[in-house]
Amino acid sequence: MRWSKLKSRVESQFAPAVVGHVELRDTWYRNTGQSMGRGWITIDGQDVQSFSDATWWMGFYLRRRDLAESWDEAEVALHSAGVLSRNDFYEALYRSLEVSVNNALEDPNPIVRGLAMLDRRLGKRRLSSIELPAAEHPFVQLMFSVRCDHEWFSNSQPNRGTTADLNPHSSGFGPVNSGR
Repeated sequence: MRWSKLKSRVESQFAPAVVGHVELRDTWYRNTGQSMGRGWITIDGQDVQSFSDATWWMGFYLRRRDLAESWDEAEVALHSAGVLSRNDFYEALYRSLEVSVNNALEDPNPIVRGLAMLDRRLGKRRLSSIELPAAEHPFVQLMFSVRCDHEWFSNSQPNRGTTADLNPHSSGFGPVNSGR
């Protein structure tokens, strides 16, 4: 599926309150000798999460070289540190289209859980009754906060943050590569 169709299908599942505020973005660097790219999520025009192939491959290479980790060990370590590639971003977008909102909320992938917080199938009543665990991934907390802020719910949960706290370098979800 082409990027424009994928983006359109995922964003069409967003709740009306967040449409136009949250956007999915993607670019591909054709002249790099390899197929490198970057996906990112913006909230009101501000980058809040980046999924860069270059950042992922550099981290992967350094872990393999310096720590002599196997392919699988290096990949797991990068994912647990929140460093995700453009491919991880695409996989999460496809997954969010395939599963019910209930399964998306329980998915092990934090990108899928975060997108579920923005999903129109997650009604206001259910959204207002969600209590995120304190150890919930910062990206999921941010998407929950964005949805609640735009639905006019109060942010009564501690450690949730608000859209006023948006800082791409402190989101806790991994490095944000602002260079395009």
